[in-house]
Amino acid sequence: MVDVAPDSLIIEITGTEEKIDGLLEILRPFGVLEMVRTGIVAMRRGNKSPEAVPPANDLAEIPAETDDGEGQSV
Repeated sequence: MVDVAPDSLIIEITGTEEKIDGLLEILRPFGVLEMVRTGIVAMRRGNKSPEAVPPANDLAEIPAETDDGEGQSV
């Protein structure tokens, strides 16, 4: 579950196309309003991952975003 509200929810699922299609069929009677598929995504794990965050001494140079446009802190 990514988000739950009294009248809606957002679900994130990973797996084979068959697994995702199966969940969609189970949820369909509840009314699926929107669905997005990203396709195949590859991510490196462990020490094979490239450095995603600059070293701590470089963080001061990166401007921070403080609002996502909906009043939520980022």
